Amino acid sequence: MFTRMKTIQTFIFLLLITNFRRFSSQNDEIKESEQFYKNLNNLVKTKCFSRIRINLDQPCRKVDLMKKCTFKSCHVPRIETLDPEFTKNLVCRFGIEENNQCKYFDPSDKNLSFVDLNVAKQTFTNYHKGAFDIWEAIYKEIEDNTNLYRLISGIHYSIFVHISFFYKSVGPGYLSNPIYYLKKKNSAHFKNLIFAENFVKGVVGRLQINHFRCSLEMEDQHVDQLSDIVAYLRSHRNIKFNDNLSLSELNTLENKIFEAINCIECEKCKLWGLIQFRGLFIAIKLQTTQNSSCLPGDELIYLTHLLHKLTSSISYVKIMEKYKYPLVDFFKYYSIEISTIIISLTVFFTFNKFNKHLDIKRKPVNKDQ
Repeated sequence: MFTRMKTIQTFIFLLLITNFRRFSSQNDEIKESEQFYKNLNNLVKTKCFSRIRINLDQPCRKVDLMKKCTFKSCHVPRIETLDPEFTKNLVCRFGIEENNQCKYFDPSDKNLSFVDLNVAKQTFTNYHKGAFDIWEAIYKEIEDNTNLYRLISGIHYSIFVHISFFYKSVGPGYLSNPIYYLKKKNSAHFKNLIFAENFVKGVVGRLQINHFRCSLEMEDQHVDQLSDIVAYLRSHRNIKFNDNLSLSELNTLENKIFEAINCIECEKCKLWGLIQFRGLFIAIKLQTTQNSSCLPGDELIYLTHLLHKLTSSISYVKIMEKYKYPLVDFFKYYSIEISTIIISLTVFFTFNKFNKHLDIKRKPVNKDQ
């Protein structure tokens, strides 16, 4: 009897220890995941990663795709004057490496604009019909390429999640629109988002930080953040790109897709389309060629922003899926508009009633009656 009790006690003790270790391990994984996202979120907001030089005025060769966006929310503000610190120390990525020296960019190049991505956030812009035509043109080009289709579908869904989460500007922040999200959410497209995120994570986890010494000059703390991000993703499963496309075929598809993107009349949509699709094709080429030694700094920035968008989209989905009362959020979202309409109608009917009352008072009395 005593032996049996001791055996049971030992079993319970071992069970508790095992569960404690499992819980401790899961807790460590959660902390590491949170630190990874924190590092990534902080990195994309730094000057080095948020200020880019990009051409938003490439001509559209497919005029039928052009649909004007007249909304103010479509506009991307430019950086008109650059501070000396930025131009001298942080823009090697805009130049080329010659004899182990960075040759800086020519600031007189009129085709390229400097943009601060912290200001030009990816948000809802009201650009509907034009966006539909662009996506249709892109999907038409890749319908025979399974993995590429899934990756682009994942980016498409990520963009949808972002415009749902950053739907309306209110003061310094944004309100989400859970009704818009819940109405259009799609489980198959969400799986493609996860697929795209895992693919990009696998690529970033195999980068060599020392390859960016000259092409992208960063402060030490930001180098450490990037190193921690890559180190965290080292063990991430590598998803193979198995569409059997040669580099030439991939470049042809890339050019056709960017031809469609150049026809986007919403500047903000075009900006983030260029960034994320460049990041995607950089990731594909890095994986298929297994070579990151000559990756220019701008390409690292596009790749990092793509990873951030995909990762943050999954976080935003988890938040919006928790909305239990979307109608309450709808009234919260439209509170200003609803209040304005109610006040306007109240004033209108009150004024109308007051005028009728005055008309009755002013109406002359018929003495013959």
